[in-house]
Amino acid sequence: MSLKTIRRFIVLALVGAFAYWFMTHSYWTDEMVQQPPRGEALTSPFYAAERLTQALGARASNERLWKLPPEDAVVVMAFWDWDRSRVHRAELERWVESGGRLVTDLRFSSDADAFTRWSGISRRHNRYDKPAPDHTGPRKPYTPPKPRECLDEVETGFSLWPATGLPRRYQLCGYFSVDHLVSTRAAVWQVADTDGVQALRVNIGRGSVTVVNGYGTPFTYAQLLKGTHATLFVAATQLHSSDDVHFFSDQDHEGLLALTWRFGFPVMVLLLGALVFALWRAAPRFGPAMAPPERARRSLAEQIRGTGQFLLRVGDGQALHAATVRALLAAASRRISAFSSLSSVERISRLAHATGFSEEALATAVNYDGARHDSELRSAIALLEAARREILTNDNRSKHGT
Repeated sequence: MSLKTIRRFIVLALVGAFAYWFMTHSYWTDEMVQQPPRGEALTSPFYAAERLTQALGARASNERLWKLPPEDAVVVMAFWDWDRSRVHRAELERWVESGGRLVTDLRFSSDADAFTRWSGISRRHNRYDKPAPDHTGPRKPYTPPKPRECLDEVETGFSLWPATGLPRRYQLCGYFSVDHLVSTRAAVWQVADTDGVQALRVNIGRGSVTVVNGYGTPFTYAQLLKGTHATLFVAATQLHSSDDVHFFSDQDHEGLLALTWRFGFPVMVLLLGALVFALWRAAPRFGPAMAPPERARRSLAEQIRGTGQFLLRVGDGQALHAATVRALLAAASRRISAFSSLSSVERISRLAHATGFSEEALATAVNYDGARHDSELRSAIALLEAARREILTNDNRSKHGT
């Protein structure tokens, strides 16, 4: 066996050993990869809560404009400005007192004093300092515990859902509470941990107000999917399959153009139509409004014939005859020497000599004063025009002009 063959066997053995090791030390498995939110899930804070509400058989609507719901409905608010409108606030308070169920996170964008005066619920900060264990020494700085991923909560009080024994436990995740809730009214339901109450419900009139400590905003965006936030949402809203849940948030509202179109679309349509019409009127045209007339120019012969026919009809042709005589005399003055100083008889004689026409015919045509019949006048004018052309074409001057 040659050395080359031995090397090939060694290489094949190494490749086979590596393939066996790879197959025995690797495996295939499915792994779920969380995709970032897109579309409405990225912009609407209550997208997940709406899907959960619909999955449980209730009706959900995300109200971008203020619309007072029915008295037996549920209103869930987040990032809400309680002082945005006194009228809306008074309507909402009357709605709760008439039997509505209000759920909010107490995370108002303005001062919550008005809400506290009405509901009796407020937020109180936890103390960061405690007295010495023996209560004799000076107060020592209190170091709060480090934030935890989830906080254990215990439910107390009356709750319609879920129908299990008390106490029920919840896990609020993704935040660390530095304060807790207090109420001047008697709480009919609450959820608390070692830091204090994190959710509570009080009755106002025939309705109720449920407040969840808003630092965690457990019902918005993807926070609803953490811990037992979904279960806490159902307990806080006292949700039933026949409920009508309305979600309100100041973070998800329509812009000025959308509101203008919603409330004034007829006016907007008319304005847009007027604008389009004005632009159309002011825009340059691609051509004239109507086709231009054909620019046809008559020939010189047609113009001369037309002028002559006009002169024949006006004044029995006297003007046309006089113009022809003047043209003949002007041509003769240029061709015949001293023609202007001759007498009438001598002029006729010179014209007859220069043109070859008879003196009698020329004299009759020049001094034509008979009846102005069309045929006779045409003959006289034709003779005068022929004599003028003959003088112009004849380059030999009359010997009598020297």
